[in-house]
Amino acid sequence: MNPNDALALLAELTRLDAPPGYEGPVRAWLQARLPAGYTARTDGLGNLLVLPDGAAAPRGLVVAPLDEVGFMAQPGPAAGWVRLAPLGPAPLPGPAAARVRFADGTRGVLTPDPAVPTPKAWADWLCDVAPATVPTGQTAVWDTAPRPQGSRLLGKAAGSRAALLAAYLALHAARPHCPVAWVFASREHVPGHGAAPAAYGLQPAWAVRVVPALAGDRPGQRVPGLTVGRGPGLRRREWGRVADPRLTAWLERAFATHPWPYQPEVPADREPSWASLPLVAAGLPTATLSIPTRNLHAAHAAVDIGDVLAAAHGLQAALESDCDPLG
Repeated sequence: MNPNDALALLAELTRLDAPPGYEGPVRAWLQARLPAGYTARTDGLGNLLVLPDGAAAPRGLVVAPLDEVGFMAQPGPAAGWVRLAPLGPAPLPGPAAARVRFADGTRGVLTPDPAVPTPKAWADWLCDVAPATVPTGQTAVWDTAPRPQGSRLLGKAAGSRAALLAAYLALHAARPHCPVAWVFASREHVPGHGAAPAAYGLQPAWAVRVVPALAGDRPGQRVPGLTVGRGPGLRRREWGRVADPRLTAWLERAFATHPWPYQPEVPADREPSWASLPLVAAGLPTATLSIPTRNLHAAHAAVDIGDVLAAAHGLQAALESDCDPLG
């Protein structure tokens, strides 16, 4: 797929709303675009499992998120005002007013609570929805339309959708030598949920996650990090443990034999959603490809389509080279 078409597809995906637990629109989008030779089903937790026809058990697993960070309405101090509880690792708003859009179409504007001199938590912010009323428990997402800018896309959920798109493109292009299942995970941005239950059910030998990751290429950045536009990150370490060296070497060989860039990555902080495969699914050997994202999970995230395509092609090359990287 050429970059312009991929960028248009990414913009289409970011227009869909999928806060954790409410991923129906993205799940339906994927189900309507399955490649030949695969069948999809949704498990009881909302994970979309895409399996090769006739395969008794998958050898490998590729995981990407269905959801994006979102919010849930809580009671406010007066009519026309609500507070927001974040669903996932949503960063606090900046000085400029940020907007959210609720499931019923109501829009709200975030503003600091005047009773709190220095807002430091989501409980210190109010959301102005007047003259409308929003019932407690209704979900919301950032109200940001996608904006292409050269090879980049700016907008809400850009990082999460970029990771999903990379896995989707690899699913359509790759011809693995052994059965590989694809899990588009519900509530992957909420600790304790995500792909782990699907891994228990499918019992693969190994897994590759495709996730968004915070880019570090900002002026004055002290900790070295990923650079947008220089390829996906290949993690050497996850939170609390070293990434499986057999899988990282397998992916490195695939990238090295093809003209697709990648960046060695060692995250400085714990990934908020890192409760998934390695820590929960019986020690499943796992490697992670990450899409560098500026303003990760914020209202105006930014990704480069070249990183998405490199991740998709690198994953495809690995799956087509050898489906037993643990041997």
